[in-house]
Amino acid sequence: MNSDQVQERIEGFIQKLKGGVVEGLINREEMKSILKKRNDFEYSLARNQVTLEDYQLYLTYELQLEKLRKKRRERLLSSNASHSDNLFIENIIRLYKIIVQKYRNGKVEEGFLFLRKNKTEK
Repeated sequence: MNSDQVQERIEGFIQKLKGGVVEGLINREEMKSILKKRNDFEYSLARNQVTLEDYQLYLTYELQLEKLRKKRRERLLSSNASHSDNLFIENIIRLYKIIVQKYRNGKVEEGFLFLRKNKTEK
């Protein structure tokens, strides 16, 4: 992945996060912070030597954001489906797919153990 591809991905994140701001799930400062963190993670994944731990750190961050989104959705007492429901899920799924494709050996099991552990901590 090159820097242009990373920048395109970040621009796609911006539009989704703006929807979260409009719906009141995140504020502008949080949006900036999320974009900075995602930018750092995306560029770290664009390096030549990416490790499973790099993906795990990014996934952990995204899972925490999703947990926060769910809590805020509950607090807003809105059970209606909205665009922000997929605010973080799409990126989480994308990262899962990359792990499965990239680590088809014994490391995949390690990755899924990590994911299972995070799911049970919710």
